[in-house]
Amino acid sequence: MSPIPPLFPALTIAAILIAILASLRILAILPPYRPPPISRKRPSQTPERAADQKYLRDARPPGPSRSSPPTRLLIVLGSGGHTAEMLAMLRNAASASREAGHDFWADYSWRTWVTSEGDAFSATRAKELEDEIESTTTPCSTAPPRSYDIVSVPRARRIHQPLLTTPLSALHCLRACFAVLRAPSRAAVPPHTALPGGWQPDLILTNGPATGAIVVLAALLLRFFDVGGALSRGRMRTVYVESWARVGRLSLSGRLLLRVVDRFVVQWERLVDVTGGRGEFRGVLV
Repeated sequence: MSPIPPLFPALTIAAILIAILASLRILAILPPYRPPPISRKRPSQTPERAADQKYLRDARPPGPSRSSPPTRLLIVLGSGGHTAEMLAMLRNAASASREAGHDFWADYSWRTWVTSEGDAFSATRAKELEDEIESTTTPCSTAPPRSYDIVSVPRARRIHQPLLTTPLSALHCLRACFAVLRAPSRAAVPPHTALPGGWQPDLILTNGPATGAIVVLAALLLRFFDVGGALSRGRMRTVYVESWARVGRLSLSGRLLLRVVDRFVVQWERLVDVTGGRGEFRGVLV
């Protein structure tokens, strides 16, 4: 019987330790174990604090503003129906918030719209909504005149594309999604605005297009390696809203993302049981 190579036990132990550490890291990025997001709310204002801040503003030399980056919302749009549902949902949320005396868009003062390559319809509709937001912005708003960017990423899979080449196009899409998640497009950001390495989205919102699944995968990888504090600072929370057209069965994207997104919202109550209780029923949102 041939002797066991001396390196074999050491390699086995190393492989087991790596597997354990990787498993613990994967658990850390999943919703039940993620650290809470770091609040960006400013401390309560007192007359003394206001006086101190006024003194500091007056003493600051003239130059570009050094204010912290705005809260960033990333919205994934699909072609046709997915885009129509997403925009209707956002309009309804903004309307309900306005009736309650709150500005929905003020919570996410920078918005990134992600569309698939060649999807001019979604980009146009996103621009129309942004024009609506700008027209209703109050003059005292602190948000910059343009506080959004529209980004196009390669399609994860084109219509009638052979399955053999789909992994290559999906990897191409994944690479583009990493860049989108790291920071907004430099060309869209107002002059003198800093782009810190940690300006990932605070919230990612998707409702079923294949590109949305790739964006969530990219976010999971950035969390795994804690790039820019994505995990430790509680960034890149993910919300998946299942399509209104899905009445009794989840879509493919829904089945893939059910266990990895922070919140999974369904628009039909019967789907709560289909998701094993993971889904949240909030009524029809569109």
